[in-house]
Amino acid sequence: METFLATITAFPTVIFTSLFIFCIFYWLMALIGLVDLDVPGAEVPDAAGDSMSSLSAFTGLMVKLGLQGVPFPLTLSLITVMGWACCYFSCLLLLPFIATGLTKYLLGIPVFLLSFFAAIYITSKIINPLRPMFLSAEQRAEHTLIGKTATVRSSRVDSEFGEANVKSAGAELIINVRACQEAVFEKGDRVVLLEHVKPGNFYKVISEEEFNLN
Repeated sequence: METFLATITAFPTVIFTSLFIFCIFYWLMALIGLVDLDVPGAEVPDAAGDSMSSLSAFTGLMVKLGLQGVPFPLTLSLITVMGWACCYFSCLLLLPFIATGLTKYLLGIPVFLLSFFAAIYITSKIINPLRPMFLSAEQRAEHTLIGKTATVRSSRVDSEFGEANVKSAGAELIINVRACQEAVFEKGDRVVLLEHVKPGNFYKVISEEEFNLN
């Protein structure tokens, strides 16, 4: 036990140990409902169907590394666990015999980097078969929003622009919306989600009054 504690609290394993503790804390908070996993927001557009230049640098990096398509908290947790395991056993089995003092810290840097990149590679392989499961979850989430009432949060909503807040499963989501035909809504107006348009990732909306009249 002393060897275990000494290894996980020593450089470089302590970096992954700190991330490990953070991930455990996060999932405990998620378990009791204090934070939201937010599966729909975790999707990264397919590079084949969207211009990579339109993606953020972070999203583009996730695509290139094969880490897209699942919730980011899950990705981070897997990288942390895999990195921690690689780093722990490397330090446990190798460093005590080849490095002491300052040399141990100098060799710890490449050990950390190799463990980190190995963790990314292993994680990309693990999440590959998981993507269809989360894609199905997203499609179900999109369907459950149809017919819900949302509140306009942007300065306006028309056929080209707009955002709204909608509550789903106890969480408040920010979604892209577009007005049907030539209607224009202002901030604070209540609208009803009629249809999800996947190519543009937005919902077509009409006013709550018009919806109630139909």
